[in-house]
Amino acid sequence: MSDLEKEKYIMCLAEITALLIKVDPAGLMQGLPEDEYDPEACRILVTLAKFKLKEEVVREISRDFKDSLGISNVGQIIGQEVWRIKEKYKI
Repeated sequence: MSDLEKEKYIMCLAEITALLIKVDPAGLMQGLPEDEYDPEACRILVTLAKFKLKEEVVREISRDFKDSLGISNVGQIIGQEVWRIKEKYKI
């Protein structure tokens, strides 16, 4: 992977993390460090690289948050913005 490709993924991950902090779907930002969503942001980045259809991405995000944090419908809450990030970085 070229340095340019690496930078693209780093910037994409930063935007996903910022989105999760802003939306805070699990209520983790109440006095906790800002890296609380890092694992979820990394999994979303992998999901963006793995799936090609918006519906698949939304489904996988929802499944992941349900499995890891016990909350449903996160894909519907942030799916549109995550898809915009995917398109922006051509992931």
